[in-house]
Amino acid sequence: MKAIIVHGGAGYDLPPPEFADGIKKALDAGYEVLEKGGSSVDAVEVAINVMEDDPQFDAGYGSFLNLFGEVEMDASIMKSDYSCGAVASVKNIQHPISLARKVMEETEHVFVVGEGANLIAEALGFPYFDPIAPSSKKKWEEMKEKFIKGEKKLAYGKLRDFYLKKISEGLGTVGAVALDDNGIIASGTSTGGIHLKLPGRVGDTPIIGAGTYATPWAGASSTGQGECIIKITLAKRVVDLIEKYKPQEAITHVINFVKDMKCLCGLIALDREGNFGIFHTTPFIRVGYKREDGAFLVTNKYGG
Repeated sequence: MKAIIVHGGAGYDLPPPEFADGIKKALDAGYEVLEKGGSSVDAVEVAINVMEDDPQFDAGYGSFLNLFGEVEMDASIMKSDYSCGAVASVKNIQHPISLARKVMEETEHVFVVGEGANLIAEALGFPYFDPIAPSSKKKWEEMKEKFIKGEKKLAYGKLRDFYLKKISEGLGTVGAVALDDNGIIASGTSTGGIHLKLPGRVGDTPIIGAGTYATPWAGASSTGQGECIIKITLAKRVVDLIEKYKPQEAITHVINFVKDMKCLCGLIALDREGNFGIFHTTPFIRVGYKREDGAFLVTNKYGG
């Protein structure tokens, strides 16, 4: 039973209609890989590559800029055999999820950051790429101007309050979970982080067990307030429960805890039978799902 589910982030602001087109394009690209006999890892990588190339999403070319006006990107990928790879604070590459896959397959490491990750990219032939989209630069200039006018000192406490306010304006991390004909599950997540983040800040996306997780039973990808997601190891928490429950039922066992933690987040999950689960504590999450038996969904899911 081949299947794939993708997300384009959870948030507050109603996305434009073309956002659903971006989700569908990524979904179709990933599912086409599965139809042609490709692996779940291939499908996840391709689906996320599509969203990394779309400036509507906070990943790759659409990444949010940090306080210094730079893009620092994070990504991770994992298979149901527990192999995994992750990168954080990487710059000037087009597809961070592809670099995370290379870490998984070409090195003995799991998690490589900053200059070290960029050196791996250079050694493996990843071309130089400027990931700053004009729309992201414009948003950064607008937000930095408001920040400068509103705060005279860059005190961390004040920065934290500012970030928590700004993160509620839109969470655009992207992710995908796929199941191939061989029963292998793969999960991946990619992000540019949050607007005006402190340089070097790393959220949940590259953290195995927080932003991404996969086992022989299921896979999951998280999106949202990374600091909170890390603390509750959200992806692993849900996937572990799927050993006993179907994905949506498993989610019911964690959603109240997540809400009690006041964690702004969302998650997609897929089990080894192709069943999916979705939850979010923001007003909506952007999701696409497709399965071999014809089940199909592209939606901005509302509610909580």
